[in-house]
Amino acid sequence: MWAAVAVAGRDAAGQAREFDIDLYGEQGRLCASLRGWCSAPMAALEPAAVLDLYRWTWQGRGDAAQSAAATQIWLAPCFAALVPELAGGAPCRVLPAQAAGSAAEAFEDLAAYLFAELRQQLAATAPAPVRWQLVWPLEEAGQAHGLLGLFKTAALEHPCFSAQLIEVPAVLAASQLRAMLAGAGNDSLVRYQDGRPEVLRPVALPPAGPAPQPWMEQGSYALIGGLGGIGRAIAADILAASSQARVVLLGRRPPSPDSAAVLAALDPQGGRLSYVQLDAADAGQVRQWTAGLAAAGERLRGIVHCAGILDDRALLGKQEVDFRRVLQSKVRALVNLDQATAALPLDFLVCCSSLSGAFGNHGQADYAAANAFLDAYMVQRAARVAAGQAHGLSISVQWPLWEEGGMRMAPALVDAMRVRQGLLPLPQRSALEALRQAIALGEPVLMPLYGQRQAMAAWLDAAFSAALPAPAPLAWSRCAARSPALRA
Repeated sequence: MWAAVAVAGRDAAGQAREFDIDLYGEQGRLCASLRGWCSAPMAALEPAAVLDLYRWTWQGRGDAAQSAAATQIWLAPCFAALVPELAGGAPCRVLPAQAAGSAAEAFEDLAAYLFAELRQQLAATAPAPVRWQLVWPLEEAGQAHGLLGLFKTAALEHPCFSAQLIEVPAVLAASQLRAMLAGAGNDSLVRYQDGRPEVLRPVALPPAGPAPQPWMEQGSYALIGGLGGIGRAIAADILAASSQARVVLLGRRPPSPDSAAVLAALDPQGGRLSYVQLDAADAGQVRQWTAGLAAAGERLRGIVHCAGILDDRALLGKQEVDFRRVLQSKVRALVNLDQATAALPLDFLVCCSSLSGAFGNHGQADYAAANAFLDAYMVQRAARVAAGQAHGLSISVQWPLWEEGGMRMAPALVDAMRVRQGLLPLPQRSALEALRQAIALGEPVLMPLYGQRQAMAAWLDAAFSAALPAPAPLAWSRCAARSPALRA
């Protein structure tokens, strides 16, 4: 067989782009004709990358398949009286009562306790299935949501493990609880409202035009972990979008030539950008800093909490002291900042969370739990603002991988992420637009995704409609340093 090829069309630069092709057999007989044939690299044929924003909503759920048999049931202390009546099923244990302290300390103690129990059970029983159901009072919903980051990471690292957080009324009979446990299905989070199960799902927001700049001229903005890549990007955006707004970067490291170089690069004229050494996980230091603002007459308009520590190791290789340190850098820092600024007329308090909190991530059981706590805490804070107990919008942004300013991923993993979930690293320009959109919308928890719209939506739909542990968007932490490192 042979072919006759003729140019049928050229582009604006005169390059041949379309061809007419005739295919002939050995006897000279025309077998096929192609008119206007053209080709392009596969990447050029893929849909253009877009920025989509998702909010999380509770949705009613119909009847689900009966839950797989639990191997361990955990009860919040308020359900302790039901233990004798639940005998005969899976082993049932009551979680330790929480000592008086802040919400951060209570969560850290609860997460560390279950972290130790989980390590022990997985080490002792693997590869036998381990299935937990943890029952929490609906009236105290929120704090325990942070545990989902721990559970989902454990499920990724140990496919034999699965867990559910089930929220039920604080007052109910053992027979009612038994029926709820059996009918909870396989969703990782289920709550019962008026006896009916509800599940949390991501819902895409309609595409919107560019959001207005949230940075006001009069006043200042504090970026916790501001020397990290994300903090520097936000600081640059504030300084570029305003002529008078001041920015203070806060971090645990002492001032150094490196920090001075960052300030000089971002604020060449000087006077609008400063650095303060502060460990936000230390409540005393945070209170002293806010008191100093008040004494100086400084109007603090907004806070962006983008600090955190990584200590990437498999769950069975982590120690409790390291687990707690990672939690504190995000969890305790947020609660300290919120409490110290409760009386200040903030415009907003923004947390830089992560997809790891929603999906888990290999080697990041602590980091995922910390981010899931941030998301849940901001929902609670929004309710307190509505009740007049705090000021300013409460926003947690579940960041995906940034193209610039965050961790790096090997090209092969970036390509695999694109193929499996339709996700691409988030360009800095799109990330800053997502932040502006988040502040304009005022949603307590917002998930920005960047990539191919249909593929991303299909991934999320499959992940949640299957009612199984959702696959994470790849473990990009594999490329991060193995020793503790600043996330932002």
